[in-house]
Amino acid sequence: MRRRLAAVGLLLVLAGVLAAQLRLETRLTVFFLGAGGEAGMLGRLQQTRFARRYLLLIELAQGERSVTPFARRLRRQLARVEGVARVWSLSEPPLAFLDLLQDYADHAEVIYSLDPAREAPQLFDPATLPRRAENLRQALLSSYGDWVQAIARRDPLLLTLHALEDWRDRLRPRRHGNFEVLVIESAADAFALDRQRVLQQRLRQLLDTPEAGTYRLTLTGVPVFAVRAQERIQRDVARVTAASTLGVLAVFLGLFRTLRSLLAVAVVLAFAAAAGALATQLVFGYVHALTLALGGTLVGVCIDYPIHVLAHCGGREPRAVVRRLWPALMLGGGTTLIGYLALGATGYPGFEQVAVFAGAGIVAALLATGYFLPDFIAAVCLRRPRLRPLTAWLGFARRHRKGLQLAAVLAVAAAGAAWPRLQWLDDLEKLAAVDPELKRQDRQLRARLGGIEPGRAVLVEAPDLETALQRAETATLVLRRLRETRALAGFQPLYPWYVSQSLQARNWRQYQSHVTPEFVAAWRRALATAGLTVEPLSQLVRSEPPWLPVPDPRLAEILVGQVRTRQDRAELAIWLGSHDPDAVRAALAGLEGVRYFSQHDHVNRLAQQYRRRALKTLAAGVAVIWALLAWRYRSPLTALQLLAPPLLGGTTILIGFAAAGFPLSFFHLLAALLAIAICVDYAIFYRERRGGDIAATYQAMGASMLTTVTAFAALGLASQPVLQALALAVTCGVVSGFLWCPVLVVPLSESMES
Repeated sequence: MRRRLAAVGLLLVLAGVLAAQLRLETRLTVFFLGAGGEAGMLGRLQQTRFARRYLLLIELAQGERSVTPFARRLRRQLARVEGVARVWSLSEPPLAFLDLLQDYADHAEVIYSLDPAREAPQLFDPATLPRRAENLRQALLSSYGDWVQAIARRDPLLLTLHALEDWRDRLRPRRHGNFEVLVIESAADAFALDRQRVLQQRLRQLLDTPEAGTYRLTLTGVPVFAVRAQERIQRDVARVTAASTLGVLAVFLGLFRTLRSLLAVAVVLAFAAAAGALATQLVFGYVHALTLALGGTLVGVCIDYPIHVLAHCGGREPRAVVRRLWPALMLGGGTTLIGYLALGATGYPGFEQVAVFAGAGIVAALLATGYFLPDFIAAVCLRRPRLRPLTAWLGFARRHRKGLQLAAVLAVAAAGAAWPRLQWLDDLEKLAAVDPELKRQDRQLRARLGGIEPGRAVLVEAPDLETALQRAETATLVLRRLRETRALAGFQPLYPWYVSQSLQARNWRQYQSHVTPEFVAAWRRALATAGLTVEPLSQLVRSEPPWLPVPDPRLAEILVGQVRTRQDRAELAIWLGSHDPDAVRAALAGLEGVRYFSQHDHVNRLAQQYRRRALKTLAAGVAVIWALLAWRYRSPLTALQLLAPPLLGGTTILIGFAAAGFPLSFFHLLAALLAIAICVDYAIFYRERRGGDIAATYQAMGASMLTTVTAFAALGLASQPVLQALALAVTCGVVSGFLWCPVLVVPLSESMES
């Protein structure tokens, strides 16, 4: 009784600590790419104000009338929605952007050119001054006259506008045709998902009106994808956890037919789940929802240990049965633990969490089985499971062992022949299962707008910001040449908002050498000829260089995610528009600290790296398990015999996929490793037959196999392809390895007799 109370009390303590500490993560990028390196840069971009923004496309469903009046009314209504920070139209000039530009006009003399040695002779050619004065007059008479006047007082030659060569499209109003695009910026962060979900409900209620019904309205943006992904993941977790738990418990009840034993097993599983979740939270600071989905399969693995105890009791004292089975339980748990830890060794971020979750869960399940389980089942009348098909297979396998062993050899040969024909899937985006309809809508909208492509950039790194800016300025000149050759449609540099001290000094020297008293006199004459007031527009000479100070905080909104500085590192990004990736890579080759980055290419390279690591991990994991078995049995040949069924199970997976023409990813390789680690348990128990009766041992193994297969098969109910791949591969491998055990493994008593 005291141990039972201690078990319940300890579970309550674990549950309380977990409830207080647990932080659930649902971003797919964190599971697939992690939070460091280049993936970390993408993650930081997701946390910016840019990520808070929705794009709303407004089109006519039919007819030819203008959408502008409706867009203006809708904009006013959207601005009043709770949770919306502000709303604006992409067809309107960015006034805040222009206000910032006026401040930069005070520093025109040091920021006007990226290549002052080449451009200064043209910019300060006295022959061009009459035309420039006339252009200034026309600009002052335009609809932007007040704004141009504010700049001209500080920068009469409008050198600031020349510096903005790469940003000119941002200064012009955009005319999209018979459609409008509104930008809706939420007050909450993009991944404050509860608040974003409420905001999206309010937005859709506003958009679902009779007047709006005459238009086609498309809402997209990072928060839309984030909320949809969270909903899908939560459904997956709930579905998989419920299916695996209920399925495993149903199989258990069908085998043992006693609720009290089910309660005892539930205690063991509760320890495994709580320990796994708490260890993951403590190690990583969060638990990913997909880790919980995969952790649900741990029910089918950890229930094996109490099942073996229950199946061998049959009137015996439970604690004595545990002592008898404990060496096999520990060895089987150790080999399974090696398989899960090998997942973490691949370096794949998601499986690093799964390894910690499963490792802690397996250890907790073993300890609970050994210490608490006997007290919960002491007074339970147990019946041994009886699975007639397994009894039939056991008899058939033992009678025809040599013929089946020959079949095993042929299967290995077939696997070797099939290996070169295997197809590999190295596209992690396909495995991430982004909602295809949302993705299609987002691409269509952004294709109509043109501009910057998300996820593609030129990355610049250096030990300090000054060096990084110099490298970025060199890269910007290269990108300008690519734009001239049409290999690049456009890009978003940091210049002229961030300008290195070196470039400012070169601009100032060229300015001083060209803006002479004769040049100033020629400019005054040009202003008078154009009919402009001379005095306020002719102040071109300064006694000191107007160095650009620490960048304005408002730049964080314009240069979204493009600047990151640390104590010993500066990281800059130049976002790219439509481009030829090969041309960009070739043009940037040889520039120190500068490289091309594509999110799509990056994740595909990661998939290839993970596949190579998975192959090495598969081999290393098998080698470690073999070494553990060889140490335990003092025989390398015995260890190899125990590994034969699980290895053949893994081989069956490869043969099946090759024959069906299904592409394999590194997830299938990891699934094969898991299947091997799990099936080694069956080989160990079959070899040691510590229950005495080989038929009873095989029945207990069959019960364990059924619960494990039930738990992993539940992953097939998820919408995530990665979980579906694991479901199919592990279940096939586990069933196959289990069936090969009586063919390839000789029980201990038989081997001693022979």
